[in-house]
Amino acid sequence: MRARLLPASFLPALLLPALLLPWLAVTACGSAGEPVAEIAVAPAELELQLGAFVELSLRIIPLVDLEPGVVPQVFLHLIDEPGSVLRTFDHALPAGFLSGREIAYRVRVHQSVVAEPLAPGLYTLTAGLHDGKGGRFRLRSARPEVARFEYPVASVRVPEPSPTVPGVRFSPSWLPVEPGRYRQIVARRPLAGAGPGTFQIGPLQGPGEILLRLGLPAGGSGRIERLSEEATSKIRLQSSCGDFQAELPGEPEPNGSGVEILIPVPTTPTPVDCDVRIEPNFLVRIGDQAEARSISIELLAWRSGVPDE
Repeated sequence: MRARLLPASFLPALLLPALLLPWLAVTACGSAGEPVAEIAVAPAELELQLGAFVELSLRIIPLVDLEPGVVPQVFLHLIDEPGSVLRTFDHALPAGFLSGREIAYRVRVHQSVVAEPLAPGLYTLTAGLHDGKGGRFRLRSARPEVARFEYPVASVRVPEPSPTVPGVRFSPSWLPVEPGRYRQIVARRPLAGAGPGTFQIGPLQGPGEILLRLGLPAGGSGRIERLSEEATSKIRLQSSCGDFQAELPGEPEPNGSGVEILIPVPTTPTPVDCDVRIEPNFLVRIGDQAEARSISIELLAWRSGVPDE
């Protein structure tokens, strides 16, 4: 079976303005008074169990043309009752922002098993547009703002932990969990050296998909050592479910990056455990760090059912 390789939605340079400067208005066209777009998410109510991910439909309808060079970005926040931001799912628009031309696409929200679990209860998913420089755009919405140009788009229920939730077991080659960058990547689990590293997730009742994001080292963060004669850094991945295998890019980028992949789990008559093996062909040595590293798991989640095309 073939996996769907996904563009990583994490853009570190875009997250800080969306999180830290929500009170600033944008000086572009439409920022001072008129709304620049409408935004809607479906479904408007969802459940987010520990270790699960949910795919949402997102629609943005631009109402005006912005000044040349202004490229809006999307922020999508999970907030609690006091209004604290607990998770972010910020991303770039998949198409150009042109007045009257609807932008419709799908986006995933998740509760990764690598991160600290969210407490059971009700949360709000909020959305908006920002300019990547600390400013936000006013939007047209029937619901009041929860913060400066930030609008509620869905309610999220986190249920009590269930004994049917799949468990994850990591091989000894994985280092302890570390804090992540911002609220987009809450936690990560690094791989010691080049591994290989394996994890087992289950029991899973197929069909379904495993969502995996691997963090890559930032360019210039250390000395890269390739462990093969291959000219580029690569990550080989195998899953025991469906006899799946893939080869992922592993080249570092200036600000750090990651690669996301959906691993298919075929229809199974009974629940199964999936063994996933990850083997980079490189490792990174940073300064006097005694133990070299390579990649890290930044997101691991699961959903059942046949994926929407």
